[in-house]
Amino acid sequence: MKKRTIKYRAKRKRDGVWVYGLEKPKKSNEITLGQFFNQVADGILDRNTLGQYTGFKDRKGVEIYEEDMVKIKYRDYVGRVVWDEHGCWIYEGANTKEGFQLNVTSADEVIGNIYENKNLLN
Repeated sequence: MKKRTIKYRAKRKRDGVWVYGLEKPKKSNEITLGQFFNQVADGILDRNTLGQYTGFKDRKGVEIYEEDMVKIKYRDYVGRVVWDEHGCWIYEGANTKEGFQLNVTSADEVIGNIYENKNLLN
């Protein structure tokens, strides 16, 4: 069984750039998990934008994170990705009452996130 990548993202406060925390950083906007959570604790990264990688990608290969907005074409549906005690779910807009579980085939396209595209929650 393939091990899921543990990865987080948050926006840097000074310039709004997404920074990614993971076990083995390779790119300029990636840091170790320890450095990442230290920067969250120190207020360098905005804790209100903190999101965990779901382990899934959309049909274009874009990684799906908590609080991303995704399009599901076969349902003509735009939903918000949310973690809870039962797994990762897609809920329509701001609604968290009815949704369905995120899986390998459920999200066609990441179209934004709740931090940069609040209009998608409507």
